[in-house]
Amino acid sequence: MPWNDGMSATRKLGVPPDMQSGLGVASAWVRRLARHHHATKRCCGIGGLMAVFCLTGALSCQRATSPSQARPAEDREGAKRFYVQAQALRQQGAYDEALAACDQAVKLAPSRVPPYLLRAEILAEVNRYREAERDLRTALRLAPDEISVLLQFLRLVPPYASPQEKEAVARRAVARAPDNGEAHYYLGLALVNYPDATRWQEAESALRRSSQLAPWMALPLLELGKLYIRQRRFAAAQNALEQAWDNLAAPRSPLRAAMTPSELRGQQRSVAFWLHQVYRRRRDPRAAAIGQVLEKLRRRTEVEEQLQERAHAIPPDPEAQLQLAQMALQDGDARTAARYARAVLNQRPHDAQAQKILQAATGEKVKR
Repeated sequence: MPWNDGMSATRKLGVPPDMQSGLGVASAWVRRLARHHHATKRCCGIGGLMAVFCLTGALSCQRATSPSQARPAEDREGAKRFYVQAQALRQQGAYDEALAACDQAVKLAPSRVPPYLLRAEILAEVNRYREAERDLRTALRLAPDEISVLLQFLRLVPPYASPQEKEAVARRAVARAPDNGEAHYYLGLALVNYPDATRWQEAESALRRSSQLAPWMALPLLELGKLYIRQRRFAAAQNALEQAWDNLAAPRSPLRAAMTPSELRGQQRSVAFWLHQVYRRRRDPRAAAIGQVLEKLRRRTEVEEQLQERAHAIPPDPEAQLQLAQMALQDGDARTAARYARAVLNQRPHDAQAQKILQAATGEKVKR
């Protein structure tokens, strides 16, 4: 086989222009080497084989680094279907199936943010906080200035995250949505949690702004009350905490509609605790009444915590899961009731009480 010009050979093989010169030089070098040693056909064959190896390797590298081939096209429509399915399954309390649907959505479209946020929220609800944090950080990396991502990160970020990181994310949220009361609340929360008092004035301003923008929220007022107690401004603390208590008690408040009964009781307990402290400090006769409310909330919380500890043990206690399902159904929390009823049925498929709770919560008929 006669030697051909290296550059023309690369052109015939469809080698990209930016690679032709290097391969032509390699081919010419092999040709000169063969002439210098009076190469036989065998030598020329070896040289040709070397050139082919070089050419094949170069083409492989070009294909591997091509942007169009390095990343497969995403199936966004398929991912959306799985995402919608995951939302529906979560509402039915089918958390394992919802997580599996989220996994498929992420697999089909790994650059799409909503599946990560939904999966993080579900993981947090089942106490898998480390995994939830990983999804939150992925979403934050993909959409660092998206307000929904910033707020979800601030809602679910673990307590051990530094105040500096929380402040940085909250400031980005405020910059993106200056009229969002929740963004100002998280900024104030980050500032008030610094170990010294140097940021208290900034924290108070952020919390006040949050309360102005979202007057139905209780958490900004709760944090203001706690801040005023630390500053020994007890009258101001009482005003803020009483307003927070009224917000939680309002039957048609947007706040109540956005929370589960368990979340509502948690906020009520926190507000009642600090309000009780202020009433006692100021010798207010209402201290006794709020103390009774606090004790009732505390007993309910303790019962729930004990049952949850048993329900999430290894192996889980189906009796504890059944009691939690009953309590959630009585509270009107259908999703939580369905979640624990399904957990019971995973262990005891013919449990009539769990079947009844699941049907009441979802309308789903369970085959006996």
